Amino acid sequence: MTLAELLEKIDDFDDCLTIYAERKLEWSGNSRAVVCLQSEDGQVNNKALDLSYFLEVNIAKEVIEVWSEWSGRKPSVEEKCRAVIFYAENDAYIECA
Repeated sequence: MTLAELLEKIDDFDDCLTIYAERKLEWSGNSRAVVCLQSEDGQVNNKALDLSYFLEVNIAKEVIEVWSEWSGRKPSVEEKCRAVIFYAENDAYIECA
């Protein structure tokens, strides 16, 4: 699954899960991504071993919600990717055009 595919159906995932994504030079909508439960001791699930921590599902949902509120509309998949990646890299919300 790509990060774009995952974000397209983000509402299907439980808020307690964590997103891990492949980061070569940078994250993109085409980055391979998985959602899984992060253990209490910080151990990574086997299906995420070769991936980087990205964000918790609840935070990704919040970023998309803020983007929607600020822009007054629902974001496209590309806009979701841009907003969530920006947040993951900067710990800040992206400004809507």
